[in-house]
Amino acid sequence: MGKRLYGYVSKENIEYEWKSESGACEVCQGLNGTIYDSANDIPDRPHPNCKCHIEILEKDTDTTDPIEIRREKIKDRKRKELELAKLMGALKSLEQEIDEYIKRLDVQDREVEKFESTIDAAKLEQKDRQKLSEVKEKIDYAKYKGGKAKKDISILKDKIATTETIEEISRLQRELQKIKDYVKEIIENKIIENITKGITNFLAPIAAIALDSPEAYQLYRVGSPGLNNNPEYVQKNGKLYDSINDLKNTNLEREIEARLKSETGKEDCKVLKLHSDSSMAKKIESSDDFKDFLINNPNLLKPNGSLQEAKITFQKNDLYNALHGAVIKDARTDTQGNLTLTVQDLWNFNKGRTSVKGRIGEKLQNEGSLENYYIIIDIKIPKEELEKYKIK
Repeated sequence: MGKRLYGYVSKENIEYEWKSESGACEVCQGLNGTIYDSANDIPDRPHPNCKCHIEILEKDTDTTDPIEIRREKIKDRKRKELELAKLMGALKSLEQEIDEYIKRLDVQDREVEKFESTIDAAKLEQKDRQKLSEVKEKIDYAKYKGGKAKKDISILKDKIATTETIEEISRLQRELQKIKDYVKEIIENKIIENITKGITNFLAPIAAIALDSPEAYQLYRVGSPGLNNNPEYVQKNGKLYDSINDLKNTNLEREIEARLKSETGKEDCKVLKLHSDSSMAKKIESSDDFKDFLINNPNLLKPNGSLQEAKITFQKNDLYNALHGAVIKDARTDTQGNLTLTVQDLWNFNKGRTSVKGRIGEKLQNEGSLENYYIIIDIKIPKEELEKYKIK
């Protein structure tokens, strides 16, 4: 018989199992279940009349290709790396969200402290003092919870760096979800929810002084039905229309209605029209932002210059607090070089404000304690006044 060639694989894929009957002798019972690879290995019957028999079985053979095994291992490693990368990305995003949240809390904390430093606590009702104290406690607690969440994220990052198996990744994913739920809970904590209209009315004039925002305060009063929409200020500076349609200007009415609908979903609102001698008009004219606007639009400084519409952003104190979405409309310079235009805005606390003032305003607006209205401010600058700006 010749030698087997190198690499020969046997096709014999059966094995033999000894099966003993019940009541068999001790020798046969000892052989029961014994597996033999070859028929030649099966022992003779141990005694006459032996009832044992042999069962032929098909062998379990591993026919997996070694190359396929390697490929699967590579796929498993890639899957693990991908899942870990997703986890790390989610953690970094969550960490940035917490950082931004803590920054907002710091701003709110400073503003509350500024308010409190100007308050004569004796003038506040007991319930309002308690509410203000609760707001401060909530801010402190939220900052603590935010710091704790950042620590949990740091620990989870370290775990990700040493993870080896898919089972561990699944566990880390569960841990990440717990942190996400935790962060969502603290970020959605309504810190301003206990601020009352009484506290706001008390703080508003104090804040107006502390923040140098007298015009913003007057606009707040115009938007307060409980304060009769500030009739003294309105009478001195302009006129308050009860409806957009009272303007009797079809094109202007359509523009206002479109913006109101877009930002609030409402169909109508009051309109505050301030004349060119109003305190608001004078403050706008003297602001650096308005001067920059004129510098950037030199055609308005020449006779017959015009500009239909342009945004303007007021960046400081009073005008920043008063006008958040201002636009300049219908700017025209006549043949003598006199400039006329209007500054327009919708008095509205949009969602997503981060300051204490903005969030309180949004809360009171949603409760109906403040109402939206549109603002139109007439600006008239004679030629000699433009020259005082030293704009050429």
